[in-house]
Amino acid sequence: MKPQQLAHILYEKDIYLTPIYLLLIFILSKLIKIKYLHDNKTRVYFIPALMVKLAGCILLSLIYEFHYGYGDSFNYYTGASEIWEAFKSSPAYAFELIFKPLDACSPKALEFAQHMAYTGFAGSNVLMFKITGVLNLFGLGGYLPTALIFTSIGFIGSWLIFTVFVYRFPKYHFIIAIATLFMPSCILWSGTIMKEPLCILALGLCSWGMHKLLLNHFKISTILAMVSGVIILLALKYYILYVFVAAVALTLVLQLRNLFHSKVFKSIYTYALITFTLVSLFWYLNNDGVIGSIILDFYKKNAEILQTVTTQMNDGEAGSGYSIDNVDDFSAGGVIRIFVLSFNVAVFRPYLWETKNIMMLFTALESLFVLFLFIFLLYKTRIIGFFSFAAKDPVLMFAFFFFLIFAPMVGFISFNFGTLLRYKIPMLPYLYAYLFIMYRSIKDSKQ
Repeated sequence: MKPQQLAHILYEKDIYLTPIYLLLIFILSKLIKIKYLHDNKTRVYFIPALMVKLAGCILLSLIYEFHYGYGDSFNYYTGASEIWEAFKSSPAYAFELIFKPLDACSPKALEFAQHMAYTGFAGSNVLMFKITGVLNLFGLGGYLPTALIFTSIGFIGSWLIFTVFVYRFPKYHFIIAIATLFMPSCILWSGTIMKEPLCILALGLCSWGMHKLLLNHFKISTILAMVSGVIILLALKYYILYVFVAAVALTLVLQLRNLFHSKVFKSIYTYALITFTLVSLFWYLNNDGVIGSIILDFYKKNAEILQTVTTQMNDGEAGSGYSIDNVDDFSAGGVIRIFVLSFNVAVFRPYLWETKNIMMLFTALESLFVLFLFIFLLYKTRIIGFFSFAAKDPVLMFAFFFFLIFAPMVGFISFNFGTLLRYKIPMLPYLYAYLFIMYRSIKDSKQ
């Protein structure tokens, strides 16, 4: 039998500890700003963006406690609370639960780990118990202090993504700050005790490392940042790393053309790419069954399980479910249809008429804004320009490929909009930055 999660995540001690931790984080952020941030155009966003994120963390924690009453945060905090209780009994027991495989822990330590030791949890969940347990020690056992630490860690990743785009487009620093730091979904759903803040940190480290390598800054810090980001993503959500690598690879393949100074070699490289693409497409059209079987084995099974849950849910979240039909159609037309529908789900839904609560309403309004912006940009760029805009800069090209791959993937495997809100968080800074920079570029071109 699966052990029960905690019925509540907020307790009286959170009331006393939260103001203290907010003050400590504010003081630390001031010191970081003074010592490390010297660009006057960007440093002004640092503390306001962090404080807004922390406010979003508190708001979301209150929503989880008083509205939903369940969720992954409850799960992770339950495991972390066991480590806290073990620590209060004996620090040695807590260190066992944190640093040893659970099957190697002493019987005395395992007495505190009824929830953690449940064999039905995936490996990434057990790792999250341990990570949350470590941070919970710094949070003195309180949910909100620990959630604030998680959110601050995630903010580091958001800030690194922000700095990468600002370096490439310094005159657009304000609009980039809005895109990567201040959009509602990025504020609300990338905080608290979840995997998302850690994944945002990892993406920020990888993006910053990629940016430095593009500038030929081959330093130990650059390598360590990328390796750290890769390890985090592999441990928690490996598919994000696969999308990141795919986007980087596509960007490098297309950017290699710029290394040739001779027009002849540029033409040869271009024709080689076109030929390779056409041959690959022709092969796929004649072997879609092979590709389909691979996807069915490694991908579709999970999607079907998740999407089937929608029809089985009878609680308040059931109304937020959606599904994509004919997911086993791997013909060229079927793949295009699934791609378009999945991309639409991830970027433009839920629609206003699909909202079931106030939280989903705010998400629907943001999605509606993105839809209008998308249509506006497609119209202004005559569609082709929307895609060719990526060629203006390698970071833009990476962002384009990243959200183009990531959006349909999470749209395909998420069975309801509540899950989708969290799954799509990693791509939003790249998507919004791409759209907002394009918008300002169009505006500037008319002046």
